Amino acid sequence: MTQPDHGHAHGPDSRPGEPKTHYAWSVHHPYNDVENSVAVEVRPHFGFVRDWRFVLPSDYKGVVKWGVGRPNGSPIEDRLRGQISGGPTQLLNGPDVVWFGATERLSASSRSAYLIFNDPPPHYVSFGEAEGPEDPPKSLEGISFGDSHDRLADAHEGHDHAGHGHGNSGLPHAEHDHAGHDHGPGGH
Repeated sequence: MTQPDHGHAHGPDSRPGEPKTHYAWSVHHPYNDVENSVAVEVRPHFGFVRDWRFVLPSDYKGVVKWGVGRPNGSPIEDRLRGQISGGPTQLLNGPDVVWFGATERLSASSRSAYLIFNDPPPHYVSFGEAEGPEDPPKSLEGISFGDSHDRLADAHEGHDHAGHGHGNSGLPHAEHDHAGHDHGPGGH
């Protein structure tokens, strides 16, 4: 696992030596001007994604809302097609998790998936695609807030931490776990 700056989107346009991912990740804190609200935004770097899933530790209870919206920290839209959830289940050789998502299409240019939670965040958030509309995710990549996740509430100065800058925001670094591994729940 690597430790890029919190809120970075990694992918084909990343600097040399940085890992490549299938998805653009952003973390917004505060989200929609709510002081203790945090949003993880995920969208593909190119093209479209269907049958997408978020994966969280099964014991995390801070999720406020999830869904889709325009990129760059926009509000979640009310409409969401094909919602599905599962778990708790154990990842292959891993922790117990819950997963949830939809068939609503995500787009590199116009539609992102959002997961909104109260501070403190979960230790990690993973994201991936399923093979079909009712399946669990087949492969995952994600971010980890690590042991420093409790500092998130005290680390900002009232601005959004998403983007590509390398400034020292005081936020914990997110760890990315990259695709290419089969992490399907329940042996899928």
